[in-house]
Amino acid sequence: MDDRLPGLIDQHDSMHKRPKPLSTWYRDLMLAAQLGAEEHWAGPDGQSIKQTIVQGIAQLLDDRDHAQTALAYRQGHTIEPTPLLVEQRQTATELLAALGDARYPVSIEQWQQATSDLTKQFGREGGHYWRYVPAARYQVGGWEVGQTPTSVELQPYWVGRLMITVEQYRRFMQAGGYAKAECWSSAGWAWKETYQRAEPEWWESQTHPEAANQPVYGVSWYEVLAYCNWLTQQLAPVLPQGYEVCLASEAEWEVAAAYPAQGQRQRSPWGDQPATPEHAVYAWSEAQRPLAVGLGLLGQAGCGALDYVGNLWEYTSTIYQAAIEHDQSAPGFVVCGGSYYGTSADMLCAARYWTTPVVSSDSRGFRCTLARRGSNEGHSRRNDKRAGNEFQN
Repeated sequence: MDDRLPGLIDQHDSMHKRPKPLSTWYRDLMLAAQLGAEEHWAGPDGQSIKQTIVQGIAQLLDDRDHAQTALAYRQGHTIEPTPLLVEQRQTATELLAALGDARYPVSIEQWQQATSDLTKQFGREGGHYWRYVPAARYQVGGWEVGQTPTSVELQPYWVGRLMITVEQYRRFMQAGGYAKAECWSSAGWAWKETYQRAEPEWWESQTHPEAANQPVYGVSWYEVLAYCNWLTQQLAPVLPQGYEVCLASEAEWEVAAAYPAQGQRQRSPWGDQPATPEHAVYAWSEAQRPLAVGLGLLGQAGCGALDYVGNLWEYTSTIYQAAIEHDQSAPGFVVCGGSYYGTSADMLCAARYWTTPVVSSDSRGFRCTLARRGSNEGHSRRNDKRAGNEFQN
C-alpha cells in the first residue's frame, strides 16, 4: 500500500499540526482514491482506508456549504484554497462510483430499508432517499404572463431524492426484468417482443464503472414503467397501504420541484436566481452524456430532492394532450425539467416537452415516486390503459 495514503486521508495536517481546510482534504481524498485503486487496496489497512475515502467523498457531495463557496468562487470572489467546482466534483463522483456509492439504494434489502423508514417531514434536511410531499391544494402551470394556473388537490406522496441510476437499473436487468411479462403493460410487452428489446439503447456506453452513479438514459417510457412495476413487486411487503412505485404525474413532478417550505412556488427549485453550474447540469453537450446524480446541490428542491432541472428530462405519467390531438395512434407523455443539452434559460420548473412511449433518448431518464393507486392525476397504469395496445416507431 502506498505509504502516502494515511496522510492523505487524515483530516489533520501532520506537518503543521492543524486541521486541513476542507477543500484540501477533499482533494487529498480524490488522490488517495486514485492511488488506492492502482494498488487494488492491497495491505492490511486497504479496506479501512477505502471506507474512509468513500465516506469523505460522500460528505463532499452533500456539503452544501462547500457548494455555496464554489458558487462564490465561480462568481469571481477570491477564495483560498479554491473550492471544488462541479467539474472537480464530477471527477470525485466517478471515483466514488468505482468504490461504491451509498447515496441511493441498490439491493432489494436496501430498497426495502429505505422504504420502511419513510418520514413525513418536508424539507432539505437529512439524506433519506424518499422525500415527502404533503397533501394539499397546489397551483400548477400558468407560468407565463397571461396564463392562469390550475388548482390541483394532491394526496401525500414521496419522490426519489435522485434519479434512477445505471447501477439501480442494472439490478432490474439482472433480475430478469426484460423477461417478466407481469412487469410490462400489454402494449409495452408487444413492443419489446417485436423489437427484441433486451437493454436500453447505448447501454454499453453506460457499463463503465465510473458511470454507475449516472442517471440511466436510453430507456423508453415502456421500459421505465416496467421498472416501476418490478420495484413495486419487490417493495410490496413494506409499501404503505394503497401505494406503489410509479412515475409522478406532471402535477406531482411540478409541485415537488417548485414548492419550498414557505409554500410559495418558485420558477426554479432554488428560487428565482439565475441558474449556474452549481445549481443544475446544463450546457454540457460536449460530454454527450449526463453527469452523476446529485451534483447540483444548490439546486436542491424544497422537499430535498436533487436534479429536478437539468441533467436529463424526466418522464411523467401524464398524457400530453396536444400530442393526442396531433396523432391519435401515437400517445405522447409529458417529460419535464430540461437536460444537460439545454441552456441556463431552460432550467425551470415550467420546462416541459413530450415523447411517445417507444422513443429512447440520451437526454431522458426518470425518478421513481411513491403514490397512492389511482388517487392522483395521471397515474402511470391508468395512463398506460389510455395509451392502448398500439405502438409506433
